[in-house]
Amino acid sequence: MKAPLDGKNGNIHMIEFEDFEFADPFEKMAEVYINLGGWTERNTHTLKYGEDSPSLAEAIDQGRKQGFQDFMRHLERSGKVPIPGELEKLFNIKKKSRQQELIKDLKLTSDVLMSFIYHACKNYGCTYSMYSGKVLPTGLSEKDVPSMAHLEDDGTVSIYGKSTLTDPQVKSLILQQKSVYAKFLDRTPSEWYCFVYTMSGIVGREIEQRPHIHYLSSAWGMKRDDVVRDVKAGRYPYTGNHIPYERYR
Repeated sequence: MKAPLDGKNGNIHMIEFEDFEFADPFEKMAEVYINLGGWTERNTHTLKYGEDSPSLAEAIDQGRKQGFQDFMRHLERSGKVPIPGELEKLFNIKKKSRQQELIKDLKLTSDVLMSFIYHACKNYGCTYSMYSGKVLPTGLSEKDVPSMAHLEDDGTVSIYGKSTLTDPQVKSLILQQKSVYAKFLDRTPSEWYCFVYTMSGIVGREIEQRPHIHYLSSAWGMKRDDVVRDVKAGRYPYTGNHIPYERYR
């Protein structure tokens, strides 16, 4: 996605994660890093030389190569992140009550979770899926939403792209929109593990809650298709747990 910088030259280029399923996480994350490298170099090059630069294609290719190198460094760092024993033991416990007991004191970071996903694929033959859904506040539709908006720490809003909404309305949109995401690890067609979260939840905006995510699995007795359907509709199932979560650590 390309969002114009209002009143300034240039654009902000963003890569959006689309839903995917039954993927190899190594291949999927390599693709993300390579695309990000290409987009970043494209943006830098066009700001300096323009969209019609004859060397644009070469610059993008160099950016993609740099993206792959960034992925290899990311993979090396991930391999050094210790995986909590509680996560490892999940694969050997089939009862919901015992899994709940196992994770009750678990704390996660985004690095630990990603490292665990790689580990589960490499050592347990799992595939990696991600699904998302969102519900806009009543009265709003997608055409009202700007390309990108960010709520700053001081309460102000940075808006990129065209929107009919005022700053206070965009702030309300950020605070009230419900975005739900689910990361699935499928070991077999009937055995799966899932970490589900809302954007409000992982940044600590839910009432009386610190940043957290939720966990459930096939041991919960739910059908995988039902969980996916709910997530895509902007809902997530009751899991009976909150796992403290820290991003980008």
